[in-house]
Amino acid sequence: MNPGGLGLGPQDATVFGARYGAAFGGMAALDVHATWFQSTRDVLDVTRPQGDRVIGRSDFGVLLGDARLRINLTGQRALHGIQPFVAFGGGMAGTGSIDRVFEIAQDMPADEWFDFGPVFTGVLAAGTNIHIASKISLRIEGEMDLWKVGTPVGWQTLVNDPLGENPESEWVSNYSITFGAAWRR
Repeated sequence: MNPGGLGLGPQDATVFGARYGAAFGGMAALDVHATWFQSTRDVLDVTRPQGDRVIGRSDFGVLLGDARLRINLTGQRALHGIQPFVAFGGGMAGTGSIDRVFEIAQDMPADEWFDFGPVFTGVLAAGTNIHIASKISLRIEGEMDLWKVGTPVGWQTLVNDPLGENPESEWVSNYSITFGAAWRR
């Protein structure tokens, strides 16, 4: 995961999720996803010198829900059991869990704490379904999630950012590869 230019956001994560898809119109389907990113983040103290701001690393969970339009490139058919697709959509992401031990131990003001969401997220994906039986398929998918990471208000004060270099927020992209199995009715 991309923590953003200031390094405040979540970092690499293990991803778990569930998906429900409904096919319509031959080559199109609507997929609804719920995804959990179990991540970590660097806890930063803006009052410390630029190269020495990391005061620890804590657990951080992100919950994402989205809906996607999936286009099967071979329509309803599969070529030798392989059915490639592209998908795009959007949804919402937010903090699922966050560990605040370091902020509390440092007696850091609450306006300097990083918080995440809820934020809009955009999704682009491509992959393939591999049909191994009439009702069972395997899936591999590459995905890009795009969301906004905000900067705490305390990071934007004249004392902590005299030159006004810290952005209010920034869009970051996050890439993942997922493997899964599906049962079709």
